[in-house]
Amino acid sequence: MSVATTTKTLRFNEDVKTKLGYEWKNVYRALASADIYRKGSVPLGTFNKIISQHRVYLQKEEIKKLEQLYCVNGENPLITEIDYIKLS
Repeated sequence: MSVATTTKTLRFNEDVKTKLGYEWKNVYRALASADIYRKGSVPLGTFNKIISQHRVYLQKEEIKKLEQLYCVNGENPLITEIDYIKLS
């Protein structure tokens, strides 16, 4: 990974964490509650629903980038899951 790519990724992470900011503790708890198998990941739709319930709104580009960085291949390859533990 080049220095420019690393810097861009770090900046992205900080931007998303800033948006999640004050609500992250509540979002994390809701994600953990939704994670019935305790895998540390939830389906992307569930992730979007929970962050919206906590009034955190991410742009489509930010959601796509989260998919790229924190996607987990679960048991079903048709379902995209986000590793919320790695995100924190």
